[in-house]
Amino acid sequence: MQVGVVRYPMFSKDAGLVGRFAVSNCGRDFGECYVVVSAAGNEIHIANGKNRTIQKPKKKNRRHLNISKQTVPDIELLLKGEVVSCNLKLAEFIKNFGKSNTPSAPSAATPFSKRGTRGGDSG
Repeated sequence: MQVGVVRYPMFSKDAGLVGRFAVSNCGRDFGECYVVVSAAGNEIHIANGKNRTIQKPKKKNRRHLNISKQTVPDIELLLKGEVVSCNLKLAEFIKNFGKSNTPSAPSAATPFSKRGTRGGDSG
């Protein structure tokens, strides 16, 4: 690695993903809504303005997110704005987006359910 080269540049654009809404589809944050603030290959940095701010985004694999085609309006201006106000606006956009696009929780009959899958009594 060269000296002075940033490995994961913040606020980079990768296929127009910056500014899009994303919903986590696995992990302890399943169902949480975020906004993509940076993308580099399969690694995406996401923020929600509350516990994951723009200054300290969450690093997540691309395949662990459902990325929407909807975007935050004027995302470049929002990312360059004042720190406190941009996190508050980001949280407000996510709140409005999440009302209509919240995924349902997995049912008890999913293939990953521990109930009755292996061993023990079958009947």
